[in-house]
Amino acid sequence: MKRFGKAMIVAGCMVVSGVILGCIGNAIIYVSGETTKNDPVYEEKYYSIAADEIDKIDLDMYSDDIKIEPGDGDEIEITYWDEVEEPNIQISERNGTLLIDKKTSGTFHLFYIPTFQDLFDAMDEDDAHEMTITVPQSYVGEYDLDIASGSIYMSELTVEGELIVYGTSGSITIEDVECMQDIRADITSGFLKLQNVEAQGDYKSYLTSGNTQLEDMTVAGNFEVNFTSGSVNVTNVDVEGAATFENTSGGVSCDGFSAKEVYLNATSGDYDLTQVAVEEGIYLDATSGDFTISLSDKMENYSIDTDLTSGSCNLPQSYVNGEKRIWVSLTSGSAKFSFEGDADGK
Repeated sequence: MKRFGKAMIVAGCMVVSGVILGCIGNAIIYVSGETTKNDPVYEEKYYSIAADEIDKIDLDMYSDDIKIEPGDGDEIEITYWDEVEEPNIQISERNGTLLIDKKTSGTFHLFYIPTFQDLFDAMDEDDAHEMTITVPQSYVGEYDLDIASGSIYMSELTVEGELIVYGTSGSITIEDVECMQDIRADITSGFLKLQNVEAQGDYKSYLTSGNTQLEDMTVAGNFEVNFTSGSVNVTNVDVEGAATFENTSGGVSCDGFSAKEVYLNATSGDYDLTQVAVEEGIYLDATSGDFTISLSDKMENYSIDTDLTSGSCNLPQSYVNGEKRIWVSLTSGSAKFSFEGDADGK
């Protein structure tokens, strides 16, 4: 066994030495201006289809920058770049669904050592990873968009169907969009931004980590934000139904938020909410964390119940007055409320 162990150590050293020598060899080759791998050649491609033939746009891409914008005419048009010899992007129509898919390319080689030229090529190929999708006003279908390690930018569109976006380690930005049905976002990590967006249905988002920014947004249905960690920033959001924030850790900052009811369900985290307006009530249920909540009307409009295991809250345990309700349940942590004309709270 000892001899076998020594043999394995020697073999490991030889492999490491080979890797180091390979890197040195590649450096010499790069300096001399020669490469051992042909650079991929890209060409611009074009695809179009009549909008009335499509009920759903289903996009599944990675490492690309996708732009979705309004277009003239009656066709959905796609302009993109792809490799000439080994195309990676597949676009097709199937049963009314426009499929835009990027297959995984390349073969894994255990002892493949990238050259320095490969690394520089990767930095120079940004233009080859762009796609523009123009959608005419006549399109009345839904969107199912999935991006990994890339970006999606959607702007100035009216979406008749549902709008569903998925992101993994990238960014998704939706601006100046009206959706006639539900909007749903599922983000594993990365960045999600919605600005000047209207949802005639519900809005739901699920965030594992990363950052969500919601600004100048209206929701006709219910509003729900669930996140494991990360941060949620809300500015000027109006919800006609109930609103729920639920998190394991992380934080929520808010400047201007209105809803029929607001539910805050937190395992831990920090909430800083200002200019919050509710029609019926606000309900806080937390294991731990710090919660600062500024309501846009007077304390006399509310009836209050608080239940503390430990921690602190600046509201009375019981207060009966107005028709609106404040309900607080804390295992630990702190909650501080303030009201109109009462910045310090009582």
